[in-house]
Amino acid sequence: SLDQSVIVRVAAIICDAPARSFVKQIKKVNAYQGCERCDIIGVFIDKVIYVGDGHRARKDDAFNLPLDGEHRVGVSPFAAYPLHLVYLGEVKKLIGMWFRNRRSKTSGLVYPPVLTTSTVEEVSRRLLSLNAYLPAEFSQRGRILQEYDSWKGAEFRQFILYLGIVIRKDTLPSSHWKNFLLLFTAVRYLSCPHLCVSNIGFAKQLLRLFVRKFQVLYGKEQMVYNVHSIMHIADDVQRYGPLDSFSSFPFESYLSKFRKMLQLYIRWIGVA
Repeated sequence: SLDQSVIVRVAAIICDAPARSFVKQIKKVNAYQGCERCDIIGVFIDKVIYVGDGHRARKDDAFNLPLDGEHRVGVSPFAAYPLHLVYLGEVKKLIGMWFRNRRSKTSGLVYPPVLTTSTVEEVSRRLLSLNAYLPAEFSQRGRILQEYDSWKGAEFRQFILYLGIVIRKDTLPSSHWKNFLLLFTAVRYLSCPHLCVSNIGFAKQLLRLFVRKFQVLYGKEQMVYNVHSIMHIADDVQRYGPLDSFSSFPFESYLSKFRKMLQLYIRWIGVA
């Protein structure tokens, strides 16, 4: 009835990093004080990077103070969600650096890929061979590594949680493999409803160590916003629950439905 009261509670607002900076009225992710979780100040090496860990966390009380102009740029009425930060962010970045050349715009040096061409082909073969064993619950079938630019977020999620640990052990150099294991273990813990809370401290340690080793292995120039921010994802798990509980996958899944609806409408307009 019209006189019935309905209580609605907002658990989280799901936005990617650029949208969060707009909604929260803070500096963008490529700014020197662009991190929304700690007071780290970036440095410019071809692009703004964030080096180090253990910086002072930003507190809620700071948002009640007058605007500082350094981090906060306006008055805002969120959670760092894993789709773009972890899967389309860190995991995609790792895969790209494994088999593509990287050129430093500051020094001009070209860094060779971690994997050889033959190794990339072997990894791709293993990915395709696993398709025969993937259960129906997996929404995506594996594709070759060379097509990673067109992988969907669900494919990167499957890679870090399930497939990568199977196909990578004897293909990556030992140091890079151990670094990948740090990320894999942390994401597995943070994704498990039964383990994420009791292991939150351990996951934080793993992510901090992953970021430190990442800088050593891939260079200071690669310490961009996503790499730094992944250290803070455990804080959101502590507040909201496992990664999937505040993921944007349910919303992203509807994009294809909207696309089909628009295509049908366009066809109908054309016929009309």
